Amino acid sequence: MDTGERLSRLLRATAYSGGGQTIGPITAVYVDEADRPAWVSILVDSFPSGRLAPLARSWLHPGHRLVMAVMRRAVEGAPVAPSGHLGTEEEDLLFRYYAHVITPASSKALPASVIDATLPGVTDPAAVRLRRVAAAPMSADSDRPGSIG
Repeated sequence: MDTGERLSRLLRATAYSGGGQTIGPITAVYVDEADRPAWVSILVDSFPSGRLAPLARSWLHPGHRLVMAVMRRAVEGAPVAPSGHLGTEEEDLLFRYYAHVITPASSKALPASVIDATLPGVTDPAAVRLRRVAAAPMSADSDRPGSIG
Protein backbone atom coordinates (compact mmCIF):
# COMPACT_ATOMS: atom_id res chain seq x y z
CA MET A 1 0.00 0.00 0.00
CA ASP A 2 1.50 3.36 -0.97
CA THR A 3 1.76 6.33 1.38
CA GLY A 4 -1.08 8.30 -0.21
CA GLU A 5 -3.45 5.36 0.05
CA ARG A 6 -2.43 4.70 3.66
CA LEU A 7 -3.03 8.35 4.61
CA SER A 8 -6.36 8.37 2.82
CA ARG A 9 -7.50 5.25 4.70
CA LEU A 10 -6.32 6.67 8.05
CA LEU A 11 -8.18 9.92 7.46
CA ARG A 12 -11.41 7.99 6.93
CA ALA A 13 -10.86 5.71 9.94
CA THR A 14 -12.37 5.59 13.39
CA ALA A 15 -10.07 4.75 16.30
CA TYR A 16 -10.87 1.96 18.78
CA SER A 17 -9.05 0.71 21.84
CA GLY A 18 -7.71 -2.85 21.85
CA GLY A 19 -10.72 -3.79 23.97
CA GLY A 20 -13.12 -2.58 21.28
CA GLN A 21 -14.19 0.71 22.88
CA THR A 22 -14.75 3.50 20.35
CA ILE A 23 -12.33 6.40 20.78
CA GLY A 24 -13.40 8.57 17.84
CA PRO A 25 -12.81 9.57 14.21
CA ILE A 26 -9.35 10.47 12.94
CA THR A 27 -9.15 14.17 12.01
CA ALA A 28 -5.47 14.48 11.01
CA VAL A 29 -2.35 12.38 10.60
CA TYR A 30 1.15 13.57 11.54
CA VAL A 31 3.86 12.08 9.31
CA ASP A 32 7.65 12.05 9.71
CA GLU A 33 10.22 13.22 7.16
CA ALA A 34 9.85 9.91 5.26
CA ASP A 35 6.02 10.35 5.14
CA ARG A 36 5.47 7.52 7.63
CA PRO A 37 2.40 8.10 9.82
CA ALA A 38 3.49 8.58 13.46
CA TRP A 39 0.61 10.27 15.36
CA VAL A 40 -3.08 10.90 14.74
CA SER A 41 -5.51 13.50 15.96
CA ILE A 42 -8.70 11.87 17.25
CA LEU A 43 -11.96 13.69 17.87
CA VAL A 44 -13.16 12.27 21.17
CA ASP A 45 -16.90 12.94 21.45
CA SER A 46 -16.77 14.62 24.84
CA PHE A 47 -14.07 17.10 23.77
CA PRO A 48 -14.32 19.76 21.04
CA SER A 49 -10.65 19.54 19.95
CA GLY A 50 -8.71 16.61 18.52
CA ARG A 51 -6.43 14.74 20.91
CA LEU A 52 -3.11 13.26 19.80
CA ALA A 53 -2.41 9.53 20.00
CA PRO A 54 0.57 7.45 18.82
CA LEU A 55 0.23 5.07 15.91
CA ALA A 56 2.90 2.73 17.29
CA ARG A 57 1.53 -0.83 17.51
CA SER A 58 -1.79 0.16 15.94
CA TRP A 59 -3.55 -1.82 13.23
CA LEU A 60 -5.81 -0.58 10.42
CA HIS A 61 -8.53 -3.14 9.73
CA PRO A 62 -11.08 -3.35 6.90
CA GLY A 63 -14.05 -1.07 7.32
CA HIS A 64 -11.90 1.90 8.41
CA ARG A 65 -11.34 0.54 11.91
CA LEU A 66 -8.04 1.65 13.48
CA VAL A 67 -7.26 -0.41 16.59
CA MET A 68 -4.94 1.58 18.85
CA ALA A 69 -2.48 0.39 21.50
CA VAL A 70 -3.82 3.03 23.92
CA MET A 71 -7.04 3.20 25.88
CA ARG A 72 -9.74 5.81 25.33
CA ARG A 73 -9.16 7.26 28.81
CA ALA A 74 -5.52 7.97 27.89
CA VAL A 75 -6.55 9.76 24.69
CA GLU A 76 -9.13 11.86 26.57
CA GLY A 77 -6.38 13.49 28.68
CA ALA A 78 -3.81 13.71 25.88
CA PRO A 79 -2.47 17.02 24.59
CA VAL A 80 -4.72 18.84 22.13
CA ALA A 81 -3.66 18.59 18.50
CA PRO A 82 -2.36 21.80 16.95
CA SER A 83 -3.62 23.11 13.62
CA GLY A 84 -0.04 23.07 12.32
CA HIS A 85 2.97 20.82 12.33
CA LEU A 86 4.69 19.33 15.41
CA GLY A 87 8.25 20.09 16.50
CA THR A 88 10.65 18.06 18.60
CA GLU A 89 9.54 19.72 21.84
CA GLU A 90 5.87 18.97 21.17
CA GLU A 91 6.62 15.35 20.29
CA ASP A 92 8.74 15.00 23.46
CA LEU A 93 5.77 16.26 25.51
CA LEU A 94 3.56 13.64 23.86
CA PHE A 95 6.05 10.86 24.59
CA ARG A 96 6.25 11.95 28.25
CA TYR A 97 2.46 11.97 28.53
CA TYR A 98 1.94 8.51 27.01
CA ALA A 99 4.91 6.98 28.85
CA HIS A 100 3.31 8.13 32.10
CA VAL A 101 -0.27 7.02 31.38
CA ILE A 102 0.77 3.64 29.97
CA THR A 103 3.45 2.79 32.55
CA PRO A 104 3.51 5.31 35.40
CA ALA A 105 7.13 5.73 36.47
CA SER A 106 6.19 7.07 39.88
CA SER A 107 3.22 7.92 42.01
CA LYS A 108 3.69 11.62 41.16
CA ALA A 109 1.00 13.15 38.98
CA LEU A 110 1.98 14.65 35.68
CA PRO A 111 2.15 18.44 35.72
CA ALA A 112 -0.93 20.23 34.42
CA SER A 113 1.19 21.56 31.57
CA VAL A 114 1.30 18.02 30.13
CA ILE A 115 -2.26 16.81 30.73
CA ASP A 116 -4.71 18.50 28.35
CA ALA A 117 -1.87 20.68 27.04
CA THR A 118 -2.67 22.72 23.96
CA LEU A 119 0.24 22.32 21.58
CA PRO A 120 0.86 25.51 19.64
CA GLY A 121 2.03 23.99 16.34
CA VAL A 122 5.36 24.87 14.80
CA THR A 123 5.58 27.87 12.50
CA ASP A 124 9.36 27.78 11.91
CA PRO A 125 9.96 25.37 8.98
CA ALA A 126 13.38 24.46 10.38
CA ALA A 127 11.79 23.23 13.63
CA VAL A 128 9.23 20.90 12.01
CA ARG A 129 9.57 17.29 13.12
CA LEU A 130 6.17 15.96 11.99
CA ARG A 131 3.98 17.36 9.22
CA ARG A 132 0.21 17.50 9.71
CA VAL A 133 -1.91 15.95 6.96
CA ALA A 134 -5.61 16.74 7.23
CA ALA A 135 -6.74 15.80 3.73
CA ALA A 136 -5.42 13.31 1.23
CA PRO A 137 -6.31 12.66 -2.37
CA MET A 138 -8.98 10.02 -2.68
CA SER A 139 -7.83 6.73 -4.18
CA ALA A 140 -9.30 3.31 -4.69
CA ASP A 141 -10.26 1.93 -1.31
CA SER A 142 -8.25 -1.04 -0.16
CA ASP A 143 -9.80 -3.06 2.62
CA ARG A 144 -6.75 -5.16 3.37
CA PRO A 145 -5.61 -4.96 6.98
CA GLY A 146 -2.17 -3.52 7.59
CA SER A 147 0.17 -2.60 10.38
CA ILE A 148 0.67 1.13 10.85
CA GLY A 149 3.48 1.40 13.37
